[in-house]
Amino acid sequence: MPEIKTEVKTYEVDYRCPRCSEGFLRHAGPILTSYPPQYPHICNNPDCDYHETFNRNYPYLVTEIIEDNGNQD
Repeated sequence: MPEIKTEVKTYEVDYRCPRCSEGFLRHAGPILTSYPPQYPHICNNPDCDYHETFNRNYPYLVTEIIEDNGNQD
């Protein structure tokens, strides 16, 4: 059977604002169509106007295998 199931743990990766340390950077505006694409972000703290551009969109999810239990369901 070609499909297997593996138990994973999911994490959210976020980016805390380096200027105010209170807010988080959130996608703001259109994606820049460079190679690779660029994602402009702005701090979501209303008292801060920090901007930064990344190669990915924050927040994002990552998974980590908990255990390779070999289930073939």
